[in-house]
Amino acid sequence: MKKQTPPLEWLHQELPFWVESGWLQPAQAEALQRHYTVQTQTRQPLLNMFALLGALLIGIGVILLLGYNWSELSRPLRAGLLLTLLFSAQCLSFWALWRHRTSTAWREGSACFQVLALAAAIALVGQTYHIPGDLRGFLLSCVMLSLPLIYLLDVSFVTLLCTWGLGSWYLMYLDDRALPDLAFWGLFVLLLPQLVWRWRQQPGQISTRFLLSPVVLVSAAALVATFGDSWLERLWFVILPVMASLYYLGGQYLRAASKQSNGLIWLGQALLWLQALLFSNNWAWREVQNETEPWAEQLTVMLNTHPLDSLGLAFLMLAWLGLSLGVYRQLKPLAHLWNAFPLVMLLSWNLSLTADALAAIVLNIYLLALGVLGLWQGLQLRQQGTLTGSTLLLAVLIVLRFMDAEMSLMGRGLAFMGVGLAFLLTNLWLARRLRPEAES
Repeated sequence: MKKQTPPLEWLHQELPFWVESGWLQPAQAEALQRHYTVQTQTRQPLLNMFALLGALLIGIGVILLLGYNWSELSRPLRAGLLLTLLFSAQCLSFWALWRHRTSTAWREGSACFQVLALAAAIALVGQTYHIPGDLRGFLLSCVMLSLPLIYLLDVSFVTLLCTWGLGSWYLMYLDDRALPDLAFWGLFVLLLPQLVWRWRQQPGQISTRFLLSPVVLVSAAALVATFGDSWLERLWFVILPVMASLYYLGGQYLRAASKQSNGLIWLGQALLWLQALLFSNNWAWREVQNETEPWAEQLTVMLNTHPLDSLGLAFLMLAWLGLSLGVYRQLKPLAHLWNAFPLVMLLSWNLSLTADALAAIVLNIYLLALGVLGLWQGLQLRQQGTLTGSTLLLAVLIVLRFMDAEMSLMGRGLAFMGVGLAFLLTNLWLARRLRPEAES
């Protein structure tokens, strides 16, 4: 019996023929295709989520049922039940690959169930046969056994679980002062091809953006844990801005590929903004004045005392430079100015050797340029979000400078009221100017 073509697939196949036959205009065909594609994309994440939640709940339920009378069962029966559970999970994954390879719901659900089965088997076997171990060993075993599923079934949720599990395992060693750096980064690198593939093949999907936050947070925490002693002691004034710029550039790269915004851009901007505002104050530079040395001397000391950490620093700087060149043509002038913050911070650090006021002045000029350029770009491109963010940046900068000034409470109050009124009037003017574009 001939297999029937799904209705939506049949429609997409027939639309070009209808246009060639003159039954539909090209614009009408595009509207139909866009309508049903968006409808399918909107419904698909919901179906995937229900399948994933169903697999999670069923897996947890099976584990609870096994544990209800577990202590009363004989060892051979326990082993048989665990083998049956693992075999069932393997069969479900095989069925998903064989019959439902194109179904995200089947692949995600079966992979999730198999990870739960693996975790339950490891824990219950250890409890049954009194195998010594701790939570760190349990997490590492689960991650290593789950890694192949990521590539066999092409799943996002297991990637997320492995990322969090690997990060938790690594950070549990902080109290021991003996971090397994090579083991962590070796396993973490095995997760990156999946993320890179999704960036290149499916940049607009929710699952791709869903993976960004945990990978970024875990990698950032691991970088600080691995190189924190030397990085934060010596070259923090470059490392922290570069890490924030990497988040921002990564978000810009993803947006250029998917034509959609993402949380990495906002995270990078927030970190850059906070650092710039903090060091636009004289008191911030006075706090670090006793530690201030030329950056070349700081780098020399780090190279001599922490050669391995220096390699990590070199990789971080090369990643920043490579991403900057990779998205150079896609960035607007405002984005280039955001990305220049590490260089501005390096200049300010060197100026602080002479006078902390000079370093603060440079950062105030930088923030003012960000606000003014943001207003100009927002007006030119009619970007309401850019206008709002730039206005907020200028308002915070002005308020901070009034707080620094030697003025009475009456003077500060009147100044704040004047600035607030000016921004309200500006907002009304911008709303009227942008209204025709919004109505059209």
